[in-house]
Amino acid sequence: MEKIGSKRTDRLNEAELINLAKKKNEHAFLEMHNRYKDGLRAHICKIVAPWDVDDVCTQTFLKAFLHIDSYDSAKSEFRTWLYTIGWNTALDHSDKIRRENDKMPTTSI
Repeated sequence: MEKIGSKRTDRLNEAELINLAKKKNEHAFLEMHNRYKDGLRAHICKIVAPWDVDDVCTQTFLKAFLHIDSYDSAKSEFRTWLYTIGWNTALDHSDKIRRENDKMPTTSI
């Protein structure tokens, strides 16, 4: 794993990683992704089809990293914040799929 200053990113605690991520440190983002991807996948697979889980996970991490500055550790743990984003992204994805299926013709041509 990459070093940041004198510390390896895989040895940093969550608060240190979040602080680095807020400074747009790519290695911190990667380490956070590695730490939380499996749990996030398990969380969102309750809503979306198995073939959509990777796409929803990617969308979730993108949203989280774009809005990392809005994370407040006084309000929730990072995992809770991330999983909430994932759950909402999965719901949005499922609604989109449902709307697309509703527009599909029901009779063959």
